Amino acid sequence: MIIPFPVMASQDTLEDRFQHDLETVRFLFDSKLDTMEAHTTQVIDICNKALTSGNIRHLPMTHRSKTWKSAEGTLRRRQKERIARQHSRTVVQSKGWSWADWCRILGQEQYEDEIGPFQGPREILDALHDFGSLRISLYFPGDVERVASLLNQDSEIVQKLEKCIEDLDEPGAAGKAADLVKGEFPGYRAMHLIVKLAPEDIPPIKLSPWKDIKVEIQIGTLIMHVWSEIEHDMLYKPLASQDQKISREEEQVLDIINDIVMTSEGALRQLETCIQRRQDQRTKDESAFAMNHHELGVWIEKYCAEIAKPLISHDWDRLPEFYESLKTTGNHQHFKVESIVEEVFQDKGKEVRRDNVSLFMLQVLCKRSVGAQPPSRELDGAEMQGPIAQFWATHFVHSLNMATYLGVENKMICVSGRSSPSMTQMLDILHPHDPRCGDATDAQTIISYCHGLLHLQHDPWVIVATLLSRTTGVIRAMSSGYLHDIHDIIVPGTMSRFFGLKSVNTLNPFGPRKIDEDPNQYWMIGFVSYYLDRKSSTLSYDVWDQIGLLSAESRGPIEQQFFKPSKLQRPLSESLHSRSWELIDPPILTGRLLESGVFATISTGRDELDGAEGILTLLYRLHFRRNWAKVEEGYKLARSLGRPRTMMRSRTPRRIGIAASNPD
Repeated sequence: MIIPFPVMASQDTLEDRFQHDLETVRFLFDSKLDTMEAHTTQVIDICNKALTSGNIRHLPMTHRSKTWKSAEGTLRRRQKERIARQHSRTVVQSKGWSWADWCRILGQEQYEDEIGPFQGPREILDALHDFGSLRISLYFPGDVERVASLLNQDSEIVQKLEKCIEDLDEPGAAGKAADLVKGEFPGYRAMHLIVKLAPEDIPPIKLSPWKDIKVEIQIGTLIMHVWSEIEHDMLYKPLASQDQKISREEEQVLDIINDIVMTSEGALRQLETCIQRRQDQRTKDESAFAMNHHELGVWIEKYCAEIAKPLISHDWDRLPEFYESLKTTGNHQHFKVESIVEEVFQDKGKEVRRDNVSLFMLQVLCKRSVGAQPPSRELDGAEMQGPIAQFWATHFVHSLNMATYLGVENKMICVSGRSSPSMTQMLDILHPHDPRCGDATDAQTIISYCHGLLHLQHDPWVIVATLLSRTTGVIRAMSSGYLHDIHDIIVPGTMSRFFGLKSVNTLNPFGPRKIDEDPNQYWMIGFVSYYLDRKSSTLSYDVWDQIGLLSAESRGPIEQQFFKPSKLQRPLSESLHSRSWELIDPPILTGRLLESGVFATISTGRDELDGAEGILTLLYRLHFRRNWAKVEEGYKLARSLGRPRTMMRSRTPRRIGIAASNPD
């Protein structure tokens, strides 16, 4: 029985209905703009980690979110294509041919069921293959296949993406313009993948808005992408939207560009081969030093294969950081790398993979290295309490810096049930030029607490960080390109997770540590700096706005910064604590650890500020004494007008309870 297709009334034409549906889709599209941007950023992060884990060099990824104008043009074009495809199927079937076979012959199997006009907004929205797109630009043609293979592998990183929902052989990166450009560039092989986040890797609160969002990934060489911009974005899209074709003159110029690009692609393949040949020669040079982490990865892979221990899994873990650690300690020479690999495989029980070989090799490096040792316990008199406390405080900070460099600072656990020093006490004893400690009791508190923190870590990467910190410090790069003095320790703001603004002396060893101060006062540091920089002395709405803005941020800003010892000349009239530190935003790099040669001393008397621990004492150490009156004004304003905040549990490290013990 043949059921006739319903004929619509004249006032409800096919185009009218499509236009009405488009308006509905536009409303849905506009409501997803912010969500699309956040979703695309998440996909970019996954792809960056995947390429790093695959040891693949690439240019910075670029991305865009589709505009409604672009989306509407795409949907109108696909509506025409679906109607035309419906007509083609009718013709094909009228001749007794199989429509499925016909689509397969044309290489358009993915479009076999996409026929006839869209049936409502849902189907129209589903036809948008990508709400956003990102472009992976590579140096060599051979890397295109490697990246496509990497993103299709069942690796831990790529599992966060649902397997390429579609491999768009976009007859369009190459074939879309076939009707417009007869001399289409046959060498253009950019891969187009459509992906979306795997449901289990979408935050629960974002599952509903994110679950159907698709992102297009374009993978190609830089030359391919430049050609795509010219051929597709500048010519195809504008002309296709107007049902026009390029001129004969434009076609001739494109043919010339085609030839140039094809020649360039061929030259790149030759260059890729030459580089590979040179790298193969370097793998035979035992005295060579690895030039970068990519070459280090090649050496490790090749040597493991030679000793019949090929690495498994697809994800390298922290290879760049591992390379820098080897380079800093002078162990990035070929024969030394092989020696470390050999020692890793001496433990027959280890399953060595790409994602753990860096860890195992760093463990070997730590075992071989002789790091800084604490002052002798035989000299454990009152005069040695200061230097010993200084050692353990410095060791903890270097460990936290190294953990930050390795990206595992959030895995460091805190301790409960132990007396703890305050942030300012830690900063005072850590100062490289004028280290100070309150008294012998304060020194013992620092020793016991820092020793306990370091020796109760159980994450293997954190343990490596604590061991590396005795031989490899962490320094910052100055804006001029020169390295900061390695004697001058930098203290991460994340230390605020482990030390309160006030010291804790009375504790229940069997209960959780009691924090008796507001942990969210660090925003006041930013406000006081703003208050001191104001030109006007009159209070106005800008003060309230700053307080409202900064108090809502809580601890966030300080955890992204570092305390750097100030080198500004301090007048004799200034307090020892006056402007002893400043906050900076440096990138961190590895560097050889050097001793400062200045030891902490135990104070014979109390400083006038010692009895007033809290955010204000920290502010004193960031500003000159001559500004303290205004610092106090800003502090009082912030304290009286700042909005109260509840403690942010999510930012607090895990805590474990321990009984008091003496350090080794």
